[in-house]
Amino acid sequence: MKKLIALAMVILAFCVSGCGLIPSSGLLITETRLPGVYHGDDNQSVMIATGEACLVNYLLLYAKGDASIAKAMENGNIKNVATVDHSINSYLILYARYCTIVTGD
Repeated sequence: MKKLIALAMVILAFCVSGCGLIPSSGLLITETRLPGVYHGDDNQSVMIATGEACLVNYLLLYAKGDASIAKAMENGNIKNVATVDHSINSYLILYARYCTIVTGD
């Protein structure tokens, strides 16, 4: 029984910490914006519009949303992408939000 409890605690620690998913995560709260891809040298896109697409997760049991680049482009009415970034907000295992932020024209 003690081994089972220890194993459950280790699994819970990995789930709560977000180990390996993002460069830096807090045990209780995470509010991070991560760099994505910059396409400014590859094309002539100008950063005049921003679009965001998010997904949310509740209690690590239910996740909903579309955080794709295509959805962020649609939400910002963007045709040519200049940059792609990501943001992550999480609070224990109660709530997590992952967003893709696209800039372009």
